[in-house]
Parts: sequence; structure tokens; C-alpha cells
Amino acid sequence: MKDPDNWFDGRRILLTGGFGFLGQAIQRVGETRGARIIPTDVTAHPVSGEYLDVRSAESTVGTILDHQPDAIIHLAGVSHINEAEAEPFRAVDVNVLGTINVMRAAVKLTQSRLYPVHVVIASSNHVYGSHPGMSARTEEAPLNQMDCYGASKHCADVLARSLGLALHVPTVALRHVNAYGPGGHPSHITSAACLAAIRGEPLVLRGDGTARKDYLYVDDVAEAYLTLAKHACDLHVIGRAFNAAPDIVPPTVAHWVDTVNRVAHEKGFRPRPPIMQPKGKGEQSGYYEHLNASELRKWTGWYPQTNPSQGIGRLLDSLE
Repeated sequence: MKDPDNWFDGRRILLTGGFGFLGQAIQRVGETRGARIIPTDVTAHPVSGEYLDVRSAESTVGTILDHQPDAIIHLAGVSHINEAEAEPFRAVDVNVLGTINVMRAAVKLTQSRLYPVHVVIASSNHVYGSHPGMSARTEEAPLNQMDCYGASKHCADVLARSLGLALHVPTVALRHVNAYGPGGHPSHITSAACLAAIRGEPLVLRGDGTARKDYLYVDDVAEAYLTLAKHACDLHVIGRAFNAAPDIVPPTVAHWVDTVNRVAHEKGFRPRPPIMQPKGKGEQSGYYEHLNASELRKWTGWYPQTNPSQGIGRLLDSLE
């Protein structure tokens, strides 16, 4: 996306969870925009990263005050549903208490200088839970997810924005759909389908393939985070949560895998049709997951730049 006023040029943007899938994409995209990205993580890069466990209030406050960022993008968290289910108290410690520590640091930083730090919180499409019908969910849809992952992200989303409004720190939350692209976890559907296509093996799909989901290329997700970091103080943005999703009807899982196989075939691979396991534990038949991102587009100008064929092609290229 274009940045006509060069807001990012020289801006210091601190990332928590900076060496995860999304963090690396934000580093890559942010640096091309001229931003100075400061990645922190519990698995710090030996050269360019800094260790930070957001569960420690003292370390979080100290690190953020030391770096004096213009913006914080808070990505650190337990990000897998199964991991949160297996260790629910750890999910709460990292996702909820860790977010409170980041906000505590942001408040202290803002109070120590003449201008506020902008904060973007990584929320999730899972905060909405299961909804009947086939309509796209807006930000006004009820937040009713009751699994440990979705509930912890719900708490972090609402608490951070509430603290920001109360303590004068411009804070927004991003609820984006399933990200895919280079560096994605191999168990995620798009990466798994690409790997199977490269190997010429059939992908085993849990469920009957009729579930519908949104998929968004990781660089477009990164652009959404960076765009909100820029606009966090704007009148119609501050204190809000925003959806990020493509403006298309979500494909069925089976159709998405077919798309992966088509792109793979065009690149000279020999993909095989997937094998369905409808009786196994997996996706619900007819499940519908679709977000409406019109508010983010209206107030910030963000719009996804990568179509599925382009994104899948880049992912296949990265896996060869």
C-alpha cells in the first residue's frame, strides 16, 4: 500500500512475538515502508532480536521504556487452539495477563513524554464463536466464543481497548481471518495442501470439506497491522476493534484445496485429490466463517492486494 505522507519513515515500531509467522511478515513489510522494526520474542533471534516474555511485568515495562517506540504491535500469545485447550491457564497468563503488561508499559511510556504510543492488539476471528446463518460478521456481532483460546483473545481484545480509552493510550484491536503464506505452520490447511501437492501426495482432510472459511495472505495481514498502527489516533479508529478479511465469498475447504492443486499443477507439480475423513474429529459440516472488513477499508483505506493464486504461488515457491 502507498504511504503518501511517509508516516512510517523512521518510525520505531516494537513487536512482541516478533519472530513468529506474523511478526516476520510485519518486519518484512514494515521495513520496505521505511519503518524501524524492533522485534522482541521469547525465542529471540541471535542477532537482531531481543528476549521478552510478556508475562513479566517488570521486563515488559523495562523493554518498552528502553526502546521508546512510536507504536507497539502486540502479537505475543498462545496462538493455537489445541495448545490453549491443553494448557488453559498458560493461555490466560500469556494472552490476557501478558496483554495487561503491554498496556501497563504503554501507559507508562505515554505518561513519560509529550506524545502517546500507538498500540495494536492481535485479536482473532475466533472471538465471535459459532454463529448461525451465512452472513459476514461485522465488529458489532456478539463475542461468544467459549473455548479457552477464543475466550482469552476476547478478554485481551476488550481489556486492552478499555484500558487505552481510560488511560489515554490510543489502542485498537485487529481481528483477522486465517493467514497463509511463507513461514506458515505446516499443519495449517494452506501450507499442508502445498506440501502435499509438492510431494505428489493426497492431503487428508478432516471433515467433509464443506466448511467455509476466509483466507488472507500474510503480507496483507501485515499491512492491516501496520495501517492500524498509523491510524490508531484517528477519531473513527481509536479504541475500536476491526476485522480484516478478503472481500469475497469464502470458499469451502475442499474448493480451497482444489485451488492449491490448480496453482501447483500450473507450476509443474502433480497434485492428487484430497482424501476426505468425514467421520473423524474435525470441521463441522456446513461451518461458515466469514468477516466483514468494510469498516477497516472505510476508515484506513486498507484493502488486500494479493489474490489467492498469487499468494498460493508465492507459498509454493517458498517451499520448493
